[in-house]
Amino acid sequence: MFLINLSHSITSYISKASTWLYDIQHTNREADASNYTLLVIAIVIICIGVIVQWITSHEELKKKIIVWWDSSRSQKTDAALDRHDGAVTYQQEVVLPDMSSYAPTSAVGLTKKEVSERFAAGQHNATHIRTSRSYRHIFYSNIFTRFNALLSVMYVIILFVGTLQDSLFGLIIVLNTIIGIVQELRAKWTLDKLALVLTPRATVVRDGKPQTIPASNIVVDDIIELTAGKQIMVDGVVIETTHLEVNESMLTGESDAIAKKPGDPLYSGSYVLAGRCYMQAVYVGERSYARQLANAARHFVLSKSELRKGINQILRYITWLLVPAALLLFITQILYMQHGWKDALAASAGGVVNMIPDGLVLLTSVVMALAIVRLSKKHVLIQELPAVEMLARINVLCLDKTGTLTEGAMTVEQTIELPQHKNIPQIDIKTVLAYFAYAQEQTTTLQAIGNAFPLQAPSQWTITNNVPFSSARKWSALTFEKNGTWILGATETILPARELTKLQNASELNPLTQSGKRVLLLAYTPTPITQSADKKSFATPTSFPVALIVLQEKLRPGVHQTLNYFKEQGVAIKIISGDTPETVGAVARQAGIVVGALRNGLTMPKKIDELGKLVEHSTVFGRISPEQKRLIMRSLKQRGYVVAMVGDGVNDVLAIKEADFSIAMGSGTDASRAIAQLVLLDNNFTSLPDIIAEGRQIIANIE
Repeated sequence: MFLINLSHSITSYISKASTWLYDIQHTNREADASNYTLLVIAIVIICIGVIVQWITSHEELKKKIIVWWDSSRSQKTDAALDRHDGAVTYQQEVVLPDMSSYAPTSAVGLTKKEVSERFAAGQHNATHIRTSRSYRHIFYSNIFTRFNALLSVMYVIILFVGTLQDSLFGLIIVLNTIIGIVQELRAKWTLDKLALVLTPRATVVRDGKPQTIPASNIVVDDIIELTAGKQIMVDGVVIETTHLEVNESMLTGESDAIAKKPGDPLYSGSYVLAGRCYMQAVYVGERSYARQLANAARHFVLSKSELRKGINQILRYITWLLVPAALLLFITQILYMQHGWKDALAASAGGVVNMIPDGLVLLTSVVMALAIVRLSKKHVLIQELPAVEMLARINVLCLDKTGTLTEGAMTVEQTIELPQHKNIPQIDIKTVLAYFAYAQEQTTTLQAIGNAFPLQAPSQWTITNNVPFSSARKWSALTFEKNGTWILGATETILPARELTKLQNASELNPLTQSGKRVLLLAYTPTPITQSADKKSFATPTSFPVALIVLQEKLRPGVHQTLNYFKEQGVAIKIISGDTPETVGAVARQAGIVVGALRNGLTMPKKIDELGKLVEHSTVFGRISPEQKRLIMRSLKQRGYVVAMVGDGVNDVLAIKEADFSIAMGSGTDASRAIAQLVLLDNNFTSLPDIIAEGRQIIANIE
């Protein structure tokens, strides 16, 4: 209805202007009647400019136009993670695919013909993945702005009726647009290069032989070989396994190792901690869980810059004053200054241009661009100009734990020697622990032990029996030729219940486990390790406790100082993870955060108002799903907070999209880096205070 009324007003205005100008042409013999058409065209351009400005000032209409543009230009399978100003699409919650009914086949693998058939049917892992913003939307968001629309209308009018010298202000349009485009293109190229370096490859079995191929060439039913440290790139099921343990923190946020047996599901985005296996691909490409999570964040919101909002508000007010001001100037030039209509129109357009704060807009872009250049020297990648300013305005900082606060590795905090039985040999327990790290297959736990207790002389002791760690029994063992048998693992599986109770009463075991730290027991047994008749399991022997090994997750460098800085600045900290609340609380305390009550996602309210009240007064959240992370961001925003989210995994993508400002780690997933406004290329938390300082300097300089 508004457009109809506006069109009617424009038509009426042009009709009256045409009649008035026709009379002028007849009374002014020196006037050139052939230029009458040019004047009408100029007036139409003004009206078009008004319509463009009306569209840019109405967010709902703008959203519809952007979504239409995106859907008309993008393929249905396009997994672009582009950000559009105001275009927000809330997807349904993404759930883990059910593969319980899938029957895995043998590990012989597909034939060349079967692979070709699946490629032809589109059953391959190739996706239309963009690791950064597209060229189309970088140019679109920088060219089609309110500022450019205003000056462009005036520029076209001057070209029609004025001189080339009068139209030099058009260079401001070009310069301001180039600054934004060049900076965002630099960010895009950096992310694309980073993604290229991290392009994964997979080992598959085809025609009975292993071969290494790009991950994009995996097809449905491919047999994939996985070893420790390998990333899982498609969804599938385990066929054969040897002590397989998987970390699914990129998907769930839970850092604990998960044991897998034949028939168990494996999900894209997770990776192998220990052991090896063969898996069969079930869901690939856009059907995989990791891709579905990434696609849920397809439409994104640009940084909500207060400076940009203030400038746009000034321009919006100026827009509605332009037409009456231009008409008044034009009439004044005709009636009182006795100018011809071309000179009058040129003077009117020039007067209107002076009403537009083009210098302020250009100054803002230049100052932000210079700040981004300075920050790039500290390995901070800014994807858009206003992002520098936005971080300086946040009052809530939400952080994922695994891979963000922590490095995903463990470290030995302390070893606690226990009162020893008389049958225990008097040897250095650090040497025993060093042999466990040296002789057994590496896990995050053994890597931490090996780092804390490096083995100086591997040939000093002779190992006669080596029982590897198993998640089923939760312990491993080494037998030495002259120093007996030693067991390392969980206290509750090594000791009988009565002995465990004694240990809990006589040591610090209970407080340590309740604080969320990982505690292992080193025990000695005079009894040899015996294997079952089917050679598939080992009996747990009677043993004597020797020492407790306390491990904790390793914080990223600079985390403690950076979080203290935010605390001093009045920014509330929220730690959100898929791990247990106790584990998250332990890491938070290690980082110097006052924890308070621990919140469990399994018992948190689902209504947004009730959730907001709970989140507002809590700090640590455990067992949080990706969808719950997004709801936490939304509940805080609805309560008036300016929220920033720091994450690195696929499980953080929904929250990163929902937050007012988002930060991704350089070592994180392509999905998280592509939609974040800021990327810490070297994973260095200490860069954040520098970014805030730059943002505050920009605000001070411009405001």
